[in-house]
Amino acid sequence: MKDLIIAHATIVPMIDGSCYLEDGALYISKGRIIAVDKTEEILKKFSGKVIELDGNLVMPPFLNAHHHLYQTGIGKAGPEDALIDWLRCTLFCEESLLDERIVYSNAVADSESFLRSGVGYLVLQESNLFYKHILKAMEVCKIKSLVGRYCGDNDAILPEPLCESPEETLKEIRHYRRKFRHNNSIQISLSPRFLPAVTCTFLEYLKNHISEVGPFLQIHFNESKAEIRLAKQVHGKDPIRILEEYGILRSDTILPHCVYLEKEELRLILEKRPIITTSPTTNLKLSGAVAPILAYLANGLRVGLGLDSFATSDSSGYFEELYALPTITGKSPEVLIPKLLISSARLAYEIFGGGIIMPHSFADIIIFNAKPRDPWNYIVRNLNPNDIHSMVLNGEIIYETCS
Repeated sequence: MKDLIIAHATIVPMIDGSCYLEDGALYISKGRIIAVDKTEEILKKFSGKVIELDGNLVMPPFLNAHHHLYQTGIGKAGPEDALIDWLRCTLFCEESLLDERIVYSNAVADSESFLRSGVGYLVLQESNLFYKHILKAMEVCKIKSLVGRYCGDNDAILPEPLCESPEETLKEIRHYRRKFRHNNSIQISLSPRFLPAVTCTFLEYLKNHISEVGPFLQIHFNESKAEIRLAKQVHGKDPIRILEEYGILRSDTILPHCVYLEKEELRLILEKRPIITTSPTTNLKLSGAVAPILAYLANGLRVGLGLDSFATSDSSGYFEELYALPTITGKSPEVLIPKLLISSARLAYEIFGGGIIMPHSFADIIIFNAKPRDPWNYIVRNLNPNDIHSMVLNGEIIYETCS
């Protein structure tokens, strides 16, 4: 891999919601960013293949913090569907009937679409039935991904093909962690579907083998009021107490949604500081509400934006979801979007080692054809995926337009 210099760029490092570097340059070596400075200084100190820009915007890729690729083939949730009804009547019924070849081809097509639109990082929760096919798609596309493997054993909630023992779950997790241990782009995580889908026996087993569970466990949490009631019926206590009792409420746990939190739940989440992801159009449709994102951010919680899936979201892509958020929440885009993107960038750095342009981070960048005078105004108001010229991950060009 040749050393690379990106010169004469307008660099938005995603360190905060206002800074950028005019006539900036990056020096990239062995897949990492070694230096960021003015072009003149970089060219004095380093040598390598130079990519000459002319004020083009350069920034890190975006993070889709919650997504299900396998659900592209599932019947789309309608405006009148409630979450639990859709899960039971559509998702769980259709999931085991999906064709693995179609799941794979959809995953490749969707991932390539994400790359073209500037998304370089995916946090996924995928069916245990098609896990190896999703991983194969990630290898082919080279998009960086944390791939959660669904698990659950409650046959009162899940159809038989979706159920498995905790022993089988951890056996599979161990297998795939060994397989991808030297892969800089794919990480493996364990992902109970949601609390009603796992019994106390399953959770107790995970607690007793917590060292094997590993980082970034993912579990849907308090997505709807019906889910909360169902979790209480299955476990006999509040959802937050279940997470706490079984050692799941940790700083590296990812909790998608968190639409409804009681005061005590919020107190414990502020104490344990897990990662929260939000999927506003899906939540509004299936749960009737959206998580209080600004309040979570104001309390220092890490929050990432996720599309959820093309079966549930009313957005056709990441930026449609991002730009719908101010309208859905009634918050100013100038306030909400920079804060959420900076939080997402920090999450990408924590999980993938990229997402922020600074020395020692992975050389993950987007180069735009656009040359905005005010980069942050462009990002908040006018960012267009069609303006993307190329995507670089680990110092390698993954996607490039013909222009």
